[in-house]
Amino acid sequence: MNRIALFAPYHLNDRELEKVFEFLYDVIDETHLSVLFYRTIDLDIIRFFLELPEEYAKQLTIHLPGNLETIRDVALKEGIKFLIENGTELVEHQFGSETLIREEYDHILKQIVMGVDEVLSFYKRDEKQISKLLMPFNHSKRFKKIGYIGHLDRDKDFELVPYID
Repeated sequence: MNRIALFAPYHLNDRELEKVFEFLYDVIDETHLSVLFYRTIDLDIIRFFLELPEEYAKQLTIHLPGNLETIRDVALKEGIKFLIENGTELVEHQFGSETLIREEYDHILKQIVMGVDEVLSFYKRDEKQISKLLMPFNHSKRFKKIGYIGHLDRDKDFELVPYID
């Protein structure tokens, strides 16, 4: 089974989310996803997995910067708990604050990328998130992992583009 680290911005419109979900539906049968729930589409990822048969929960690893008990969003916390009960792996990185400093974020990225085969970052032009969405590729290059960018802000059909530094 192919292991993919998935990164996406946290404010996607319906059309962009549809592109992400279409991609996930296409690959989910042969893919295990590792996702960092930090300023991303975490509720949408939960919703995606809740719409699938329960056995797909085993194909998800959720990385939290802190621990599950510090999550305030009840729907997110309950969704994570349900998925864990059905086989999702939870990795708690135990950083205490809600906002990660760059070094903490980078440490988590390194841990995630080391455990996967490929890195996929869904990307849209957002000056506030460009560097965050490209940071995983520093580690993919270092650990010789395949990297892809899924461009969301283009009007043409969705395509994955190999990441080239």
